[in-house]
Amino acid sequence: MVGAGPAADARWALIEPVFTQWRSGRTGPGVAARVHDLRETVNAILNVNRTGIPWEYLPPDFPPHKTVYDYYAKWEAGRHHRAGPRSAAGQDTPRSRSCRGTVGRRGGCPEREDLGKRGRDQPGHRRGEEDRRAQAQPAGHGLSGFAEMQEARGSLLELVLDRDDTVVTRVTTEALLRRKDSAGLATVASALAVADLNHGVWIHTAVVDVFSVFSHDRDDAIRLCEELLQDADERVARGARQLYELLAGIDPVLRPA
Repeated sequence: MVGAGPAADARWALIEPVFTQWRSGRTGPGVAARVHDLRETVNAILNVNRTGIPWEYLPPDFPPHKTVYDYYAKWEAGRHHRAGPRSAAGQDTPRSRSCRGTVGRRGGCPEREDLGKRGRDQPGHRRGEEDRRAQAQPAGHGLSGFAEMQEARGSLLELVLDRDDTVVTRVTTEALLRRKDSAGLATVASALAVADLNHGVWIHTAVVDVFSVFSHDRDDAIRLCEELLQDADERVARGARQLYELLAGIDPVLRPA
């Protein structure tokens, strides 16, 4: 959960300003007053992610399940809107009802099957990984939807390069890459340029996970990296070169007929 312990408090401090800004922008006719604590709403999303229960079975000490799902659905819709429509093969479209109970947990939806096992299969990382991913999910996954905002970039880089938990690195990197746009790739490139070996392995694993399935996704990302090679930020350009080389070494499973 986000809600307990110094590490959780520090992580919440990273993402709270962006979520609060997003909620403050939702004003006007038809928008209900804010009566539920934002942190508890995120905790409720985490509870669904960790347990896999349907939204309507949320324990009563959380905000109402309809409110919680409304927040989750709007964050998801905003993330996909920024990433652009990719309806072919059902990618980056809102999840089906059968997948909603897992809030993006790998294995909850067939189209999210994990193909990159390098980092995950290292000794000591398999046990308890789902719980750690559940803690990282709202921070990395939710905040990635705001990657084009200057206010969010510093926090996203801190999450990608999290010193305490490389699962946060992987979850945040995956979320940024699944945007499939320049903002997400630029953030990952900026982190990759200064990542140590350990974080570099997890970023590499996330790249393989996201771009090993569809060749058009991999090819689009390569084109975006070519553009980022000319970025005015030298760190972004340097990381884009590394990201380009990673992508060029991937042989996607599915190619056009």
